[in-house]
Amino acid sequence: MFKGALKVWVWAGLAIAVLFGAYVVAGYTLVPGIIRSQAIKWADEKLQKRLALGEIRFDPFRLAVDIEDIALPAEAPMVKVGALRVDISFLSLFTGTPRFNEIAVNRPWVSAVLRPDGSLNLAELAPPPSDGPTPKLVISDLLVSGGEVAFADHRHAMKPEKVLRPLGFRLRDFRTFPGEDGRFALNARTLHDETLAWNGTASLSPVGSRGEIVVNKLHVVSLSRFLGDELPVGLGDGLAEVALNYDLSLTDAGAGLKGTLKTLSLKNFAAVTRGDLPPAQVAVGQVDLAPTAFTVSAPSKGAPDLTLRLPSADIRGLSVRPPKGGEGASLSHVQVGEVAVSLAGQSVSIGSVRLEGLSAAVLRTANGDIRVAGLAPPPPAKPQPAKVQPTKPQPSKLPASKPPAPAWKVSLGRVDLAGGDVRITDQAVSPAATFRLAPLNVGLTGDLATPGVPLGVEASTRINGSASLSARGKVNPAAPSAQLDVNLAALPLAWLKPYLPVPAALDIRSGMASARGAVAFDGRRPAQPDFSWKGSAAVDGFEVFETQAQSRLAAWNRFALEGMDLTPKGLRIASGRLNGLDARLEVLPDTSLNIRALLEEDPEANARAEALKGADLKTLK
Repeated sequence: MFKGALKVWVWAGLAIAVLFGAYVVAGYTLVPGIIRSQAIKWADEKLQKRLALGEIRFDPFRLAVDIEDIALPAEAPMVKVGALRVDISFLSLFTGTPRFNEIAVNRPWVSAVLRPDGSLNLAELAPPPSDGPTPKLVISDLLVSGGEVAFADHRHAMKPEKVLRPLGFRLRDFRTFPGEDGRFALNARTLHDETLAWNGTASLSPVGSRGEIVVNKLHVVSLSRFLGDELPVGLGDGLAEVALNYDLSLTDAGAGLKGTLKTLSLKNFAAVTRGDLPPAQVAVGQVDLAPTAFTVSAPSKGAPDLTLRLPSADIRGLSVRPPKGGEGASLSHVQVGEVAVSLAGQSVSIGSVRLEGLSAAVLRTANGDIRVAGLAPPPPAKPQPAKVQPTKPQPSKLPASKPPAPAWKVSLGRVDLAGGDVRITDQAVSPAATFRLAPLNVGLTGDLATPGVPLGVEASTRINGSASLSARGKVNPAAPSAQLDVNLAALPLAWLKPYLPVPAALDIRSGMASARGAVAFDGRRPAQPDFSWKGSAAVDGFEVFETQAQSRLAAWNRFALEGMDLTPKGLRIASGRLNGLDARLEVLPDTSLNIRALLEEDPEANARAEALKGADLKTLK
């Protein structure tokens, strides 16, 4: 009996040994061929592409497969892998769920091309969708190393290309059924030292991902190569830094994404306008956004929504100059606060905008046009040739028109200009007049984005470094209309010579003007605008000379007018006071009186005096 049992065990051992030997032999010899034939068959049937495979090795002791030199499609590869190693867990034999201890992809290469029609070449490698449930799968460690991704956009004439190299990716503890989310890390670097770091978790049941994306040293010109035709400006220099956290979920109810844009920084940015925009160079020293919260929802039923809340944005060193250089306009600092965007509500709300250090030269041309010096107006639109449309039979009934889309609601709470420096040249008068407003401070409050709403305004400046001007009140640019309290002090009359109705034979040598009062303007009837001025005015230290003999004609210490009421119907003055009058009556060498200039008509002076017709002096002391 013992000998019979022993014989059974011996034969069983021999059978096991034979089977194990056959398994080992098959693993080393037959399995690589099966893997090759099945992989090539699958690519041919599912993708209609020929798959190229190099050497295949199978380790039956570790359940590990090594494949070299993979290319798909074989003729013109879109994807290549230098070496692939798949280490299968022995637990797969007992649980029925494929488990992989390690999947290592070494030296992968991907060529992604956007074709002229907008399609992506890699879409050809996507297998047809399966009607069954997502297969259960566990990957303990997925490692991608030494990768390279080449992306080209053939929609553009220059066919720009971007290469990410080396590309590294690691995913740990990934599974396609409920459980712990898989952890992954993706790191990539471009040939220009731009870097991408993506760390987070991912799951397929439920489908979702959480993590952080950080991009450093991104060259803005790289975006121009791919988006150049779609942008209104041509991008030049500049480096961008981006960091954000995100939480993505996909359910039967739809997709949802929320997160925080922790960092968005742009340095030394440059661009050139094109198209319908005025030709100009735009430069920005630095842009920084405060951490910005955002949410995106795309429900399976209903409209998508996007909300965004930006606490503040800082822009420094902004300048706009002519394409070939020269004087333009610049701002040392722009600060935007409390920005909120809602796609569903179709609203954009901006709490405040502060502009600091404005520097600009404004030119009024001889024909009255006003523009910023150095910046040309946009080029005229090219006439389009008329197209002859073939005659089509008219339908008996007009199709029902779609209701217009609701307009977006935009609100802007406050705009402040601080420390401005504006140089004004008026070539519409002779001689040309020049003024410098610095520092120029302006504050606007109210709903600045809604036309027709009166705005609160408060402004102050110094003119040419000595005179001062301030105004406060309400304005309505859409009407247009204004009600302002104005204060002007120490303005030299010499600066106003081109605008004053003074005969050419007289020369105003000195005099300081000041005025204080209320201005009202209503331009809703352009043909007959209504305006009024109520207040007081004075001229101090006045001297006027007769130009032929260069002799002083008149002078006074102070001439003050009170209770002024100026309207289109005329000027009324309640009272006036003249102190320190000194006037001379002389016979000039040509036997004429020095006051001849006051008695003779001067067409140019008369034209400038039209606004003073109907003056009514009630009392003069």
